[in-house]
Amino acid sequence: MSVQISGGRSPALSASDRTGAVQPPRSGGWLRNLWRYRAGRERLVNRMEMAFENNDLVRAVRLLKRLADGGDTDAQLRLGRCFIEGRGVVRNFPEAVAWLRRASEGGSAEAQRLLGQLLISGSAGLPRTYAPDQWYGGIDTAAAQANRDLLFPTGIEVPCNEAEGLQWMERAAAGGDAMAQVYMARRYLSGTGVPQDPERAVALLRASMEADCADAYRAMASLYVYGRHVERNEKEALKHLRTASELGNVEAMGELGLLYLKVPEPLRNPSEAAKWFLRAVERHHTPSMINLANLYATGQGVQQDMGRVVTLLRKAARQGNVPAQWRLGSLYEKGQAVEQDLFEAATWFRKAAEQGYAAAQFDLGLFYYRGRAMKADPRAAAEWLEKAARQGHVEAAINLGLIIGRGRIGEPDMARAREWLDFAWERAGPAHRTGLGRCYAEFGLPVPEEPAPGPEAAPTPE
Repeated sequence: MSVQISGGRSPALSASDRTGAVQPPRSGGWLRNLWRYRAGRERLVNRMEMAFENNDLVRAVRLLKRLADGGDTDAQLRLGRCFIEGRGVVRNFPEAVAWLRRASEGGSAEAQRLLGQLLISGSAGLPRTYAPDQWYGGIDTAAAQANRDLLFPTGIEVPCNEAEGLQWMERAAAGGDAMAQVYMARRYLSGTGVPQDPERAVALLRASMEADCADAYRAMASLYVYGRHVERNEKEALKHLRTASELGNVEAMGELGLLYLKVPEPLRNPSEAAKWFLRAVERHHTPSMINLANLYATGQGVQQDMGRVVTLLRKAARQGNVPAQWRLGSLYEKGQAVEQDLFEAATWFRKAAEQGYAAAQFDLGLFYYRGRAMKADPRAAAEWLEKAARQGHVEAAINLGLIIGRGRIGEPDMARAREWLDFAWERAGPAHRTGLGRCYAEFGLPVPEEPAPGPEAAPTPE
């Protein structure tokens, strides 16, 4: 990233400047001095850019600070970013705020937006790796505080100040910063921190769209999809999402693919959906990997290809997508489109189960109970089934009730078994209730007569 220098060229360094900052000439032939000012400044900028390109970050930031000290707004903005990113300096959000404030007061809309974001969230809501608060946050000795104040005179924390942050964000939006316009539009739509003003929100989104901001097109598309503050119009929504996608927004690509599947005829177009899912997949968008896998599994918009299904699910699973991990495990369990491999299935079930996915917890519980790809362990099975049941998984609750009632993890406990069977009954549909009736009969328990009061009125057994 290069510094966009306001004013074009660069001033020369004054011999009497003790700070090392670039200062404009104060006397002499004004034309000659102006030429020297700009030529010297240009040399300084070139040296700084070369240092950044050579990854000599400490030297680059030192040169950048000379420009910033001299009042260059763009340099102040860039120096603030360096302190946010920890690039060439110790990461320090208060120092970033100090430089962004100077750039903001100089009229930089981008600096105003970044300053607004920092003040709205405060440093507590930001990533904290290698930040001074890691070193000094828990130390309260006088010596440590003195050392901290010496090294970090601006402090180590940025307190949350939503009111001031929104003022800067509003100034950035008024100054034409497209991302700030989208941010404030969302605030005006929800009425969070500002009075609700849908008309102002729509106007800000349209202004941001004129600057080709993909997020603005996405936000406007959402309004058209749900008919919020504009007349519902799926065709307009598709148009705006397509524009955002063509601007390279990967989230918009995934949303466009989904919308092509959900809109009614004649707008519905599975082939277009597959095309945009594929573009998102090429940019490593994991939700689109799953959605495209679904199309290959059903043959919608593409030729059915279970091999592609497995490839896409495996790619998403390796990127940590939990539903993909569970579905891949299911394919290996059943030997569907892959050679059956219970050990591989158990591996993927465990990955998803450990991240709280109820369906995977249920399947892993059954693997433990039946001894599939592992030694049978009813207690481990009960633990995983209970994790799934507590998330409302009906089959897990049924199986847990049976394990307890049949005495597979100790003496039969009819009261406890009944609790889990009732828990399942209250959430079960007609298909499950038929089998549940047989479970009650096995233990000589009466089937509940009244329909379920609903999950909120039926607490999970303790």
